[in-house]
Amino acid sequence: MTARPTSGQPALAVMVSDDTGTVTAVWTGRRSIGGITLGRRIAIKGIAITRGTHLEFTNPSYTLLPR
Repeated sequence: MTARPTSGQPALAVMVSDDTGTVTAVWTGRRSIGGITLGRRIAIKGIAITRGTHLEFTNPSYTLLPR
């Protein structure tokens, strides 16, 4: 998890991994989201785009999963 500015605005970037690979979820205008912590299980939904060699979701919807 990193807080990184994009175009001068705050953004939270979270790497999400499972058996199929790793994607990055980026929420613009946020530095944190309650409940999203390192190691927390999360499901994301949205449209992924390719950034360089990896997939990235911008402002995806999400569900916090049971621990």
